[in-house]
Amino acid sequence: MTKPIIGLQIYSIRDHLKTKEDFITSMKKVAEIGYTTIEIAGVGADLSDEEIKQICDKAGLKIISAHLMKDLFDADFEGTVQKLKTWGTGLVTMPVPPAYVRENGEYEKFAQESNQLGAKLASEGITLSYHNHSFEFQKFDGKLGIETLYEIADPDNLKAQLDVCWVQRGGGSVVAYIEKYTGRMPTIHFKDHSIVDNDFYMTPVGEGNLDWPNIIKAAEAAGAQYFIVEQDDTHGDAFGAIASSYNFLKSMGYE
Repeated sequence: MTKPIIGLQIYSIRDHLKTKEDFITSMKKVAEIGYTTIEIAGVGADLSDEEIKQICDKAGLKIISAHLMKDLFDADFEGTVQKLKTWGTGLVTMPVPPAYVRENGEYEKFAQESNQLGAKLASEGITLSYHNHSFEFQKFDGKLGIETLYEIADPDNLKAQLDVCWVQRGGGSVVAYIEKYTGRMPTIHFKDHSIVDNDFYMTPVGEGNLDWPNIIKAAEAAGAQYFIVEQDDTHGDAFGAIASSYNFLKSMGYE
């Protein structure tokens, strides 16, 4: 089994990706920290797909995945596939579901549509995943939304990009969910949280309350290829936060 590689979801540093110059500088900083792979999201700069790829290549960063909304594929399937091919990645993840899921809990419909999209993408050599938050842990007709989604969609057509922090926030057992989706999880999102003044507070990986030794062990056993660091709120120190997460995972034997 190949050892998982540490990646960065660059949404974590989105406030530093608003111009071409920002993007160039930030990719250099990410590489200097030690990251070699990234997942694309949150790029505010007006850059072509080719420019993004060239800048990342120059910094020594491989684009291994991207977060793209399902709506993009619905509106322009061929163009969105070409975007991924230009970036050189065969992995794409839907970061949130369509509005009808959030508003009406229609997970069966979303599962069926995701299954169709995943099969279509597979014919292009691209693997589709879904990234959970905590709202998928709401029950509809006695069943959690996240379980309905993954039970209906074929594992070959829809993979699970578990976000371990949101699983815990939703009340799920992180290790149990990782084990549940063994073989269905090419990427996994690593983020951490603690409680400050009785409120949920995101932290760099290893600085919060999650059970990292067991999470890491389970994720590797489940076949995750990439441990992708993401921190939605870095509390004003984006590069310090992603460096802390990287250094923690490196101390655990990964790079």
